[in-house]
Amino acid sequence: MSDVMDRHERSHYVEQAKKDCLDRLGTEIVLARMLHSGRQNTIVHVRDTGGVDSCVRYRTAKEFWYEDTVKEPFIESLGIVDIPRVRCAADDVRPQLLICEFVAGDLLHDLAVDEGLARRVGRVMAAVHVPAHGAATYADFAAGMASERSWRAEFTGSLRDTALRCGYPAAGIDALIAVSDSAIAAAEARGLVLVHNDLHFKNIIRRPNGTLCLLDWDSAAIAPAEKDFVKLLDWSHHNGEAVEHIIDAYQESAGRPLDCNLIELFRIYAILRQILFQSLSVAGGVQTSVLSQGGFFPETAVQRAKLEDPLRRLGLRPWAVAQ
Repeated sequence: MSDVMDRHERSHYVEQAKKDCLDRLGTEIVLARMLHSGRQNTIVHVRDTGGVDSCVRYRTAKEFWYEDTVKEPFIESLGIVDIPRVRCAADDVRPQLLICEFVAGDLLHDLAVDEGLARRVGRVMAAVHVPAHGAATYADFAAGMASERSWRAEFTGSLRDTALRCGYPAAGIDALIAVSDSAIAAAEARGLVLVHNDLHFKNIIRRPNGTLCLLDWDSAAIAPAEKDFVKLLDWSHHNGEAVEHIIDAYQESAGRPLDCNLIELFRIYAILRQILFQSLSVAGGVQTSVLSQGGFFPETAVQRAKLEDPLRRLGLRPWAVAQ
């Protein structure tokens, strides 16, 4: 559990979770414990008088982003994959509230993911990626609307701004943007899809009956399908060998090959954002929950080194010689 919150804050959320379950669900809580405390999400595990376990999640993100919508109710309504069953959601309170099923089982992060299990992950990912039908934002997708704005323009602008702000050599940015424009144009021609956008083995749990349940949908977005493979590749830890089987099964289910150059581009973007967030965090004297997860966000120098391989694969100069 993260130590971002002090004891008083954790106690507050535990008591608030009990109150919200009583007020919103009419259920009295007999057991409540902090499951995760952080500036992005605070999650309390509760058990009611009937022995039913739930998770109460508060969206406590403050530094870099804040979602206007609790996304799980809409995702659940699509019926595309197994997610924790929603019991209550409130967008009109701050922090936003979600009460959902507490999912028993094993995180894939804690398992030896063999080929069979890996291939099941690939098929589940393909099921997530439903067509966006002209939407370029999650809000438009959920509303069943086509978007007027260009996904490529939004992404390119964010990529350029992030690269500049994190100190990427200015001489290399134009080349990076040129590669980005070409790859994203091809992806838009294929069609954007719904992506989980935070998919790695700590967000996939195998229920006791064997079903794979996808957790933590608060970053869900509209994007090229390849965006969902970034954290899977970079955060798979000791299960890295499983990724090859995931990709193979995904491509079979999706009926098309993944664009490896696009995955590398999204990896570059993710690393640049991590470097920027770390520099802002250090400058502001803030230790964010996102940046304090051991093994996920190394020091900036290590992050810069991680950029070298994807840059080379795209035919771009490494950071150190991009001048």
